[in-house]
Amino acid sequence: MVEENKKDDLIGLKPPISFVPHLWGQIWKFKLFHSSTYSFSQDVESAISGTYEHFDRYITLMNLSKRLVHGLDKDYEELIKKGYSTAICYKELAAIVDSMFCELYSSVDCTRTVIAAVYGNYRCVPSDSTSRLFKYAAVGKLSGNQVKKLVHMDERVPIEIRKALADGHNDWFPKLKNIRDAINHSSIGYCSDLERRKKGELEPKISYFHRSLADKEGNILVAEDIFKTLSDYEVKVNLFLGSVYYALNQTLKDEETTQVCGIFNGRAYLRLVSPYEAIDFNSGRCLSREWFEKEDQPTCPYVNICGTYVKNENVDCLN
Repeated sequence: MVEENKKDDLIGLKPPISFVPHLWGQIWKFKLFHSSTYSFSQDVESAISGTYEHFDRYITLMNLSKRLVHGLDKDYEELIKKGYSTAICYKELAAIVDSMFCELYSSVDCTRTVIAAVYGNYRCVPSDSTSRLFKYAAVGKLSGNQVKKLVHMDERVPIEIRKALADGHNDWFPKLKNIRDAINHSSIGYCSDLERRKKGELEPKISYFHRSLADKEGNILVAEDIFKTLSDYEVKVNLFLGSVYYALNQTLKDEETTQVCGIFNGRAYLRLVSPYEAIDFNSGRCLSREWFEKEDQPTCPYVNICGTYVKNENVDCLN
């Protein structure tokens, strides 16, 4: 008797289950299923992984930075007691903030590589410039030798991708690029909540500055409240990534690929499933039962809750 599994029931199981499509975002889904449709170079494969990994590193750094905030009290206490401070904690926090901006940009940059790999032969899809990709989607480009005319991004590029790029160009991308360019190959930025502490604020907002921005923005101040600013960029970048990879997922062939259910008993247990069928743990066809049902082979620990295994059994009965 196989029990109906619920999505929440799969979280925290031991051994852990890898095939949890209800928890996957658009990037992860494309990473797992694109091989049936596209044959990418290793650089592009790395860019697909990089889109996810850079954003994940940003999340990790954000969590770390919020723990570092508690250490700022020590720097302030040193300032009050001695009249000066080494500001070590402020400097460490600023270095983390620098890295978070760079990670967000890198996630976008990796996405440009993937877009170019799929649509690089189409008009106004450059393969070597993230800035121009955003710009061309928003305003087009001038083309022609003697008589210049404005041309726009090829309509064969999905509208979701063109819109996501254009919206980014008109909103958040140019500023994020300027911040990232100022940080790259330059000194660490500077965080401060001193003025607000002097006013007696119990949880003062933290400002962030970078002197290299004076050349680009005419002002070294990046944010009055760095955590709010970063969170705003996080939301916008995340929406951009989701829009792009959602569109890319719609281009995948409806063909089965081999996916890992999990590593149990030192063995990889597999199933066959198409990207459009992958909805939950019951999706697809069990592939590993061909060997684990044999004598002296370790049975999958989840046969009693796996709808995929049940479907295979029912097919056997009909045959």
